[in-house]
Amino acid sequence: MTRRSKPRLAGRTAPADRRGARTPSARRRIAIYTNRRQINELRRANDRKVVPEKLAAWEDKLAQQRSLIQVLQVEERRPVIENAILLKRFLRS
Repeated sequence: MTRRSKPRLAGRTAPADRRGARTPSARRRIAIYTNRRQINELRRANDRKVVPEKLAAWEDKLAQQRSLIQVLQVEERRPVIENAILLKRFLRS
């Protein structure tokens, strides 16, 4: 049995050649498409930026929430302080 040199592969082209070699114009089209995709992503990211008016409104809401938290903390401490005062009076008497 003799070993054949693969004649069936002799006429075939490489996989990259089968798809067609990329011409310079094809490479430019691919580059343009890729760049356009990146530009569109940057535009979408820019559109998502917070508008200064919205930022000011958001900061106002945040300041209101902080002041409300401080008020609630003071109100939470008040009964504890009152109980401590009552306990101190009870222990003195």
